[in-house]
Amino acid sequence: MVTPIPTERRRPTRLPFIRLVTYGLSSTQKPEPAQRRSEAAAINVSDGGLCLLVNEPIHEANIIRVDLPLADVATTSPTLAEVKWAKQVPWSQHNSPQYFVGVQFLL
Repeated sequence: MVTPIPTERRRPTRLPFIRLVTYGLSSTQKPEPAQRRSEAAAINVSDGGLCLLVNEPIHEANIIRVDLPLADVATTSPTLAEVKWAKQVPWSQHNSPQYFVGVQFLL
């Protein structure tokens, strides 16, 4: 009998990416004029997504629009992303919690 060799699950390489970004729920999840934009700190980036540090909980499976800064240009590129996971930062204050949020690029 031949035992199959387990396939190794490739994890994308994460690179430090410390930048201030803006984000908000996509317009399909919230009516347009009421759409609120918030700021987040991007912590790292891979070819598949970002890790964000945010000041409010974002639920898994939400689709958000992230405005990523472009290098050497004073503009941003809007990108849709799906929230894959969210964890409260263990050392954040009880009265003002922060969250790490992992998002996967959709476009």
